[in-house]
This record gives sequence, C-alpha cells and structure tokens, in this order.
Amino acid sequence: IIFQEIPLARELSETNDNDELDDDNLDDSDKLTGDNVVIIMLRGLNRDWRQPVAFHLTKGKIKSDDLATLLRELIISVLEISFKVVAVVFNKKESYIETISLLNSESLFSVEEDDRPSNIDVVEADNNRDSYPEAPNKSESNQLRNITQKKPIWTSGYVLHLRNNEISLLYNPTNLLRVVRNKWLTYDISFAENGKVKQASWNHIMKLYSADEGNEDTKFCPKLTQHHVVIDEIDKGSLRCCTQVFSQRVSSIMRCLAKLGVFGSDNSATDTADLILFFDKLFDSFNGTNNNPDRGKPLRCSVKAGSPHKDFWRSASTILSSMRFMTPFKEESTVFNLWLTTLGSMHRLCDRLLKQRGLNNIPLGHLNCDPLETFNSFLLNQDAFTIRPTYEMFRESFKTLLFSGDFMNEDMNSYQIHQLDSLRSYIYDEQTKALLEI
Repeated sequence: IIFQEIPLARELSETNDNDELDDDNLDDSDKLTGDNVVIIMLRGLNRDWRQPVAFHLTKGKIKSDDLATLLRELIISVLEISFKVVAVVFNKKESYIETISLLNSESLFSVEEDDRPSNIDVVEADNNRDSYPEAPNKSESNQLRNITQKKPIWTSGYVLHLRNNEISLLYNPTNLLRVVRNKWLTYDISFAENGKVKQASWNHIMKLYSADEGNEDTKFCPKLTQHHVVIDEIDKGSLRCCTQVFSQRVSSIMRCLAKLGVFGSDNSATDTADLILFFDKLFDSFNGTNNNPDRGKPLRCSVKAGSPHKDFWRSASTILSSMRFMTPFKEESTVFNLWLTTLGSMHRLCDRLLKQRGLNNIPLGHLNCDPLETFNSFLLNQDAFTIRPTYEMFRESFKTLLFSGDFMNEDMNSYQIHQLDSLRSYIYDEQTKALLEI
C-alpha cells in the first residue's frame, strides 16, 4: 500500500464562497471542506501492477491519528478482498515519524468484536541473531509492544500485526536519497568506514564538474549538467538528477582525479568518492526488479537466497550509524536513522517472505512511491493544471485516469498501456450508460 498527499486549490468551485466541496451525491449537511487530498494506491510486489483505490480529503495536512485510523481501515478492507498486504510505504518524513510514534504510544489498533489482536512492534534483534520474534497470537495482550535496545542495529525495523498479518512499515527509499542530496548541498557529511573517520563535501562535486567542462565529446561525466551540480539550479525534486550524481562513474572519476592532484592538497576528495559509491550501492540494493543483476551492479536485482544484499546491508548499517550532517550547532542524523529503519524493515520483510512465504525472489524496486508520483504528474497535466487543481478538477481527472489506466505507463509521453479496458467498455456501453452514474 502506498499513499501520497497533495494540496488542492482553496477555491474549490466558482459558485461556492465557503470552500465547500460540491458533490451530487452529498446532501448539504454532508458536504465536506478540505484543501488537501491523500491518494491511496495498491501496488503488486511480484508483478508490477498498480491501482488507485481511494482518495481521502482533509482540511490541512492529515493528522497522524487520522492517518493511523485511515491505514487501519484501509488494510482491513484490502485483507477482506483476499489481498496479502506485506508493506505500507510512507512518502513523507513527518507523517512516517509521527505516525510510528503514535502507534507505539497509543492503542489505536485495539481489538474489535470478531477481530483478532493487532499490535505494532518496534523490533531490534540481537546482532548475533538472524531470526525474529514470532507474530502475536490470539492469547497475547492487545497493548502495543516495544522491544528496544539502546544501540540501533541493522535488523531493527517497524512492523504492524493486524489480523495475523505482519505488515512492514517502510519509508520511500527514493525520497531518502533526495533528502540526503538536498541537505548535503549545505552541510558536509561525516562518516566512519573501515575504522577511518571521513568527511564528504559537495564542493568536490562542483570542482569535478568545473574540471570536466569543455568539449562535450571528451567529458568524463557527460550526464552531469548544471541542473545536477550548481546549487541554485539543481532540480531538487528530480530523482534522475540525484541518482546520476550518486553513481559509480562519478565516484571512480573523482577518485582518479584526486590521485592526479586535480583537487590540490585537499585529500578528502576520496572521502567524497567513497560516500558517492556507498549511496550508489545502497540505492541499488533497494531498486532491483530483475532476477539477474545488471553488469557491474551485483546489488541491482531482486533479493533471493544467496544474493549479496544481506552481507552488504550488514556492513552498510555500521556506516549509516556513524553518519552525521556537520551543522553549525550540532550533528544531525535524522535521515540516516530513517535509512537504518527502512533497511531493517526491508531485511525483516525479505527474510519473512523468503522463508515463510516460500518466494524465490523479491523485487524491492516495487517498494516505493514512484507510481504515485507518476499518477500525480498525470493529474497535474489533465486540463492544463498549473500547481494546484480544484477539487472538481481533481475528481474528474482521478476518474478519467482510474478508468483509462494511462498512468500505468512509466513513459508519460506515451499512452500505450490501457488497463481496465473491459470495465471502461462496460461503463460506457449504451445499454448500461443510463443506469450508471460515475
């Protein structure tokens, strides 16, 4: 389950001065007010299908307790139609942290009549253990459990137990990578690797870009442009501009130029190269969809028994635990803690699906919110939206995309995949058209 929140225009209709959302199916007493909408989508894990299923209107940003209640109702509804829910992916840092904190402190997921116990675990296992606590059974208490140790370790993570289903609570890895890059523009990153303390600076990337300027045919890093490197011109929302900086090529070129003295007496350029390569590998480990790895990219593949992901995650957790942004007043590590938590949740999920569900491979590249970002881009392109659609524009565009399936195609300039064609044909069939209101 993935979801994302987008703002709506405050003027919701030309005929209404009270910011009320007009709907033909609502009485005056039931009309809603709101300027934000949460879009909810289901996405397949083994097969990359995706389907929007609902949207939820809110006045302002959705509150954590409302989000927790919404998640519970949604998960139960999805389970009741025979889907197996294995994970919920959050797309905003604030909603993730606050909702997890709320679920850990209050019994929002209490037992209802004819319902089974449901708990949320904050799990941190022993360093020497590869197994995890069993899911709660009927006899267990309904209170939320908190199993913690002082030192965060790589097998930590958040899971929710609901109706005898274990559901991992993840943070969107693509957002994590963007957050690291965006904050790195301002503050250096300190980290420890192989017993050595290192410090990486964005200035080294700018120097590399300056040294590489010249003939386009002889550039070391031809993909890098000012939109990748120059701070005032970087597209901070573009994942492509982010991953093309965190790449093996940029790391290797920087290391070679450092050895040739291009960076002068600044020996820390190799530290920056090490950091770039580390995040390239870390993102690869969460971004694989094929059974076989790409050439030179052993981690960019589905997780399966014997794949190198587990060993890499073990070493990566040590490095992430040491990472800090060198801010003027204090060292800041929130985003790196989120990496650790997501890494632990991913590991726990893979271990459970491989051993208990008997899956042969797990494409972790499907555990992100990219389809929702594509879907939202389509929404904003419908009817020439500028920045924020009105509710009526959003509703009509949501309806159009829901039945056309055009958003299913990752290439937003090509409309070749049309899902739900049979349903669309039925809805617009002349014999049933008069009976259906959409």
